[in-house]
Amino acid sequence: MAPKLRLRTAAGISIAAIVTVALQLKPWVAALKTVSVELRAEQLDPLDQLVAIFGEGEMGSLKDALSTNRRTLQIQKPLIVDACEVNQLDFHKFSLWYSIQGSHRSCDHDEPANFLHRSGTRENPAFGQSGLPVGAVTLFDAIAYCHAAGGRLPSDDEWEAVGSGTNGRVFAWGNTPTAEPWREVNDHPRPCRTFPYTDTAEGVSDLATGVSEWTLRSSGPHRGSRSGGNSHRFAAQLYAYNFLHLPVPEGPSFRDPFLGFRCVYDSPVDSKARSRTAWGSVLNVRTLPTGAYPIGPPSGPMSPKLLRVFPLQQVIDRFRQALRSSKSPTQRIRVMTNEVTRAQYRQFLLDPFVRLGLYTDPQAPSAHSHVPDHWRDQLQRTDLPVNYVDWWDARAYAAWAGGRLPSADEWSRIASSSSRNPYPWGEVYRKGTACTNDSDCSTPVGLTDFRSDVTPSGLRHLGGNVSEWTNSVRQATTLVDFSVVLCGGNFRLNGADASLASFQVAVPPSYRDSTVGMRLVFGQ
Repeated sequence: MAPKLRLRTAAGISIAAIVTVALQLKPWVAALKTVSVELRAEQLDPLDQLVAIFGEGEMGSLKDALSTNRRTLQIQKPLIVDACEVNQLDFHKFSLWYSIQGSHRSCDHDEPANFLHRSGTRENPAFGQSGLPVGAVTLFDAIAYCHAAGGRLPSDDEWEAVGSGTNGRVFAWGNTPTAEPWREVNDHPRPCRTFPYTDTAEGVSDLATGVSEWTLRSSGPHRGSRSGGNSHRFAAQLYAYNFLHLPVPEGPSFRDPFLGFRCVYDSPVDSKARSRTAWGSVLNVRTLPTGAYPIGPPSGPMSPKLLRVFPLQQVIDRFRQALRSSKSPTQRIRVMTNEVTRAQYRQFLLDPFVRLGLYTDPQAPSAHSHVPDHWRDQLQRTDLPVNYVDWWDARAYAAWAGGRLPSADEWSRIASSSSRNPYPWGEVYRKGTACTNDSDCSTPVGLTDFRSDVTPSGLRHLGGNVSEWTNSVRQATTLVDFSVVLCGGNFRLNGADASLASFQVAVPPSYRDSTVGMRLVFGQ
């Protein structure tokens, strides 16, 4: 009788034993709980969504503003700037003075002949109070006033430098948003320094409140820009960002009750002759010193932060209206109900084929181990989500389980129920809904904790617990120099931002942390 062949690996392990163990593990894979989710085949970036539902206009300008790079403006000599926006009384004095000057040549060659410089809000009892900032003035009015006062209208870059300072603040007062000045929507402007906590460190007031301000556009087809927030505009906090300058396509003759201006001066105004205008207004100015001023949007993802400042119910209503009228095709995939647990990942590690590297990505670092950091400690609670896994681990586990990691786009669609909700569970963020830092969550939690963090289709913990790997690669320059997108909040992040379905952050593929886990999808 011929001898029986016994195949062995280089490590001396019987191939038959390997196959036997691998087959015994298959029921674990089949037992993974999933939910069938219908996704629209088209998914827009959050800013594209806003453009689509609110129209190109200002939302398109917002996207253009965010597409520019952070850069530096060099102020070569001190720039003198009005501490407050020009008010109704001072502009009225200028208007009277200007009208009695007789024949004159305008300082602006584009200004129509015999143009009368008047405020459109002077006679309005709510807006025409002398101490309130002037509004409903044209670009011609602003240019003429500043020129006659011995100054000029600032460019949008100069205006932004006033707000950002040399430390690159994103708001005039710092980097933390505040909603206090806009508690009363549709309100009229308030006198200068009603909200002193919004002043710049240099003492310039009301760049984000009062009225938006005419500036001269540094680039683009339109001459004038609308810079800064005001007391009325939809999503007023959004317009408080220093870097957001909206073009005024209606042209320099456009008037808006919430659009005024302030002036800058290229020479000191502290002398007696220069401290007053020809019509008797006292100049109250601050000095912007020479130096390098960071301007433009800051680096990093801005979409979640921007979406938060919109009146949420209006956005939701328009999202849903757009969805009802949408004819986008849909796709159906299966998504794991929960994040991959330590018990499930342990079965993956027990598979001899995993030890042989048969599921390891060919591009993974050599001698890469799929054993997570602190694995012995993790095994004390096998019902919790596995963490300290990197992207290579997640891809290998997905290959072993017969699934895949979702793309960042798919993940956002899953978490938002195809853009129906800004948060996985619905419309409004409340502390305690998800396992996040502001909900006093300091470690990953089990499947039955934070029951409110669940989508309408039954998917749990997309808003918190651990952030999740996706298959979306960013900033790829070489095979060893790229980043991968993580989606979802975790127990170390503030949920108001990180729990948004649109929240993303890019990290290196070998990144391991207690806040990072995974969830698989199945199907195309």
